[in-house]
Amino acid sequence: MLKGAGFPKFGFYPIGFKRSISNIIQSVSWTPAELTTSLWLDASDSDTITESAGSVSQWNDKSGNDNHLTQTEAANQPLLSGSDLVFTNSNSTFIKRNNTNFSSAAIFIVASLNDVAGINGLVSSGSDNANIRRNASTESLLLPSANKDDYGHNDGDYYINGLVTNSITYGQLEIIEQMKGSLTESDFDNFFVGTNIFPSSRGWDGRINEIILLQSVPSTSDRQKIEGYLAHKWGLEDNLPSDHPYRNLAPTI
Repeated sequence: MLKGAGFPKFGFYPIGFKRSISNIIQSVSWTPAELTTSLWLDASDSDTITESAGSVSQWNDKSGNDNHLTQTEAANQPLLSGSDLVFTNSNSTFIKRNNTNFSSAAIFIVASLNDVAGINGLVSSGSDNANIRRNASTESLLLPSANKDDYGHNDGDYYINGLVTNSITYGQLEIIEQMKGSLTESDFDNFFVGTNIFPSSRGWDGRINEIILLQSVPSTSDRQKIEGYLAHKWGLEDNLPSDHPYRNLAPTI
């Protein structure tokens, strides 16, 4: 090419140049930032974690709403291990935000539960309402009953790894999802992660890696994008249904 010359004019470019640019554009990763989130907690983002010797005192919200969670009591702080926040029922570890002003109609959580006795709370409003918890010493999450204001209410669906079910597997990292159902959204006066709080012995025992709360129930397409994003991020893509649109490739913009 002559000195001072740029790319040739008249639309002629080096072989493969246009194809390379097209591939770059198509490979931009999709993230929950494309949706309206009430809360987004991500343990793999070290910039959002405040810790001392592994004990986590603050977990910052990535939604832009500043709904940061804290735990000032050292004895109750979860532990950071790599990209995992580790919660233990025996130590009553949890992290919280009091006096919240957000609501949610759908929730996605990447977590695992150890095989321990009890009713283990994953997230909670701080009472026996608006919560997701294990169904007493079984490998399943509690399905709401008519007299409880649980997160899914009577007709809200649980999904585990993209399948409609409330069955979980001890010790296995999974994508736990629930849609609010007919109550349209759940208002959290307080928001606790890692416990049911009421009573305090109902603590989660295992890992919690990421939490996403949406202000409205997502379309099937958006729900599957979140599932694909979380699955490929946390190495869970093989757990998605065989016909899931993002089993083989993560969603892109």
